[in-house]
Amino acid sequence: MPLYTYKALNSRGEMLDGQMEAATDAEVVVRLQDQGHLPVEARLASEGGGVASWRSLFKAKAFAGARLVQFTQQLAILLGAGQPLDRALTILLELPEDEAAKRTVSDVRDAVRGGTSLSAALERQHGTFSRLYINMVRAGEAGGSLHETLARLADYLERSRALQGRVLNALIYPAILLVMVGLSLLFLLGYVVPQFAQMYESLDAPLPLFTQIVLWIGIFVRDWWIVVLALPVLALWWFDRKRRDPVFREALVLPWVAQPGDLRSADIDRRLRSVQDELTTLHRELRNYNRGD
Repeated sequence: MPLYTYKALNSRGEMLDGQMEAATDAEVVVRLQDQGHLPVEARLASEGGGVASWRSLFKAKAFAGARLVQFTQQLAILLGAGQPLDRALTILLELPEDEAAKRTVSDVRDAVRGGTSLSAALERQHGTFSRLYINMVRAGEAGGSLHETLARLADYLERSRALQGRVLNALIYPAILLVMVGLSLLFLLGYVVPQFAQMYESLDAPLPLFTQIVLWIGIFVRDWWIVVLALPVLALWWFDRKRRDPVFREALVLPWVAQPGDLRSADIDRRLRSVQDELTTLHRELRNYNRGD
């Protein structure tokens, strides 16, 4: 399904920005109204969003990185200790220092107190929690082992964060080199090469084709350097908008990862392993129940 961006007002009159997969924009409006929000705008994510799109590139999420790992671990510990879900969320409400994080936990707690499941309450937080996170919580609720699922999810998030940190650290030096080489090349083409062009013109001698191409590129960089610098930025902005579209992500990743048949087999295998885990948990709970009798 296509991805839509939306703006809506919540019950406190605050403007909410988020994303949602839906068949049409009308479905987005209906789902927002069901969540108790007043829809203001809904449109395809691929259409862009002007200044808001640029702001979203640098806008930090209320729960991301170490904060999300800490929240998941603490919630798993509290539930494992026998605390009710709403009580555990109330305790966690006092921990984050960021106001956006406190507001998110408060909204989740209020939704749970109103009879909503934890997974549905997390899904209402407008893209704060990933679909993997929400689906894992939903599976834990269905299997009756929410605290165990949260503990495994926290471990996965911690390992994923550590891997991401190692990858970023490994890419810092090559990225710096690439930027420095690019700037040096632009300086040579935009400042040094045009000076040679003036010298060759004074000699009035025929030049090889390759030399003429280099001189033409240098003159172009000198006269249109703003365009040369803006093109990578625009390409990054376009890719950031398109990568949120599930159809674009599938078309981009699928040819490099697996054929459609292999992808379906992997999905079936993953679902079977999930069912196996749920059956194992159910069997263990039944055995403990029989021992209690």
